[in-house]
Amino acid sequence: MAHLRKCGMTFNERDWVDAGHVKTLYGYDPEGNVIEIQQCMPANGFTLEELKARADAA
Repeated sequence: MAHLRKCGMTFNERDWVDAGHVKTLYGYDPEGNVIEIQQCMPANGFTLEELKARADAA
């Protein structure tokens, strides 16, 4: 978050939206575009490691 702020992103005062398997936060880039940031919870089936393992198995 600190790095993104240094790059000019701004975030409203809302907390992360927690859907259980993923947490989501919305912010704005320096040009005003809405950016969605997601944090996947472990073993949710969508982490980079899990997706790679599925691709390798296919």
